[in-house]
Amino acid sequence: MTKTRNEAAAAPAMSDAKKLALHGARVGRLLDDHFDVPTGRYEAGWSDAKIAEETGLSAQFVAEIREAHCGPLRGDPEVDALKSEVATIKAMLNEVEARLAKAETRLAS
Repeated sequence: MTKTRNEAAAAPAMSDAKKLALHGARVGRLLDDHFDVPTGRYEAGWSDAKIAEETGLSAQFVAEIREAHCGPLRGDPEVDALKSEVATIKAMLNEVEARLAKAETRLAS
């Protein structure tokens, strides 16, 4: 017998543990295929959220599985270096803008 849309919507949500039992192998394959353990990063376009979407698990649960089996997410060293450089340049720019404002104030007097 086919369930109607309302009957399907009224069905209780499946727990993450039950979903893991049904989709655990797929989560493992997706992690193997798209997560690089040595760098601690997903390949472009992949994330805990993307695996959650593919498997029907919550992103939080996928993150717990990934951390237990593959380790934590780590930042990209190049991106981290660029962020640091941007912060340094912004601080320098703020200093220059403050000096410029003082000079303009002295000129206006």
